[in-house]
This record gives sequence, structure tokens and C-alpha cells, in this order.
Amino acid sequence: MTFADGSVAFTSVKIGDQVWMSKNLAIDDDGEGIYYNPKNKEYYYTWAAAVRIAKAIPGWHLPSVDEWDEACEECGGVKTESDDYEECSLKQKLKIKPSGRYKDNFNYVDSYSYFWSASEVSKHCACCRVFNTDSVGRYSIIKARGYSVRLVKDK
Repeated sequence: MTFADGSVAFTSVKIGDQVWMSKNLAIDDDGEGIYYNPKNKEYYYTWAAAVRIAKAIPGWHLPSVDEWDEACEECGGVKTESDDYEECSLKQKLKIKPSGRYKDNFNYVDSYSYFWSASEVSKHCACCRVFNTDSVGRYSIIKARGYSVRLVKDK
């Protein structure tokens, strides 16, 4: 829903001081880097598409790695040496279901969920968060892959 002032309303959930979208982003601006899977009705974005669309939505932004960390810690996550989180209830709090990713085709749709962060690692890589059964992983991934997006409300 778009309001007169240009702000956008999404179904959201409050986690500590943050307000997160409670569903995966599902916007197609007809630009490059967006993939739609009709089987699970999910949208997947390259990093460039995720950044582009997030910038076009007033009042919301693509979360940084630090914002993902803050949400994990707020949900009881225990950070490991590899920057993963164990015992984190963020998956339940955000109602994350396995959605997989896009890399030449749709894969891991029944087991993992991949989400972009705004944190860039290099010209070709950015950080993402990967949710599986019992942990939340942090990885540096090639920006051309298609991942899900959750936005965080501007403070």
C-alpha cells in the first residue's frame, strides 16, 4: 500500500528497536535481475535488483549485516566463530519458510532461505544470510545470484 506522502506499508514485525517486513518482498519493477518462481510464488533478486528496488521504497531499506546481526541477537542467537548464529528464533519471528535461491534455475526451495544484505564485500560479492533448520549462516556470495529480500523500516 502506498500513502499520499510516498511511504509504503508492509505487514511487519517488531524485533527489538527494528521493524521488519514479515513476508518476502514481492515487487517486480520490470527491471533486470528479478526472477519469479510460479511453483512457490516467490520472487528472487540479484543484489543489484534488491538494492534498486529497496531504494525506490520510501521509509524502508535493505538491511545491513549489522542489522541482521542485531535481529539475530535480539532473538536469542548465539554468534559462532564463523559469524553464524545458533539457537536463533529469528526464523520463527519473521515467519521464514524455505524458499531457496535462483542460480540458473530454482534450487534448495524446500530446505534453505537466502536473503541479501546491503553490505557489499567487493565489486562482485555481497553478504547474505542463509536460514536452515537450526542456524542462520553468513556468507559472501556472488551478486548475480537470485535471493529473497526482507526490508527493514527506516528509524
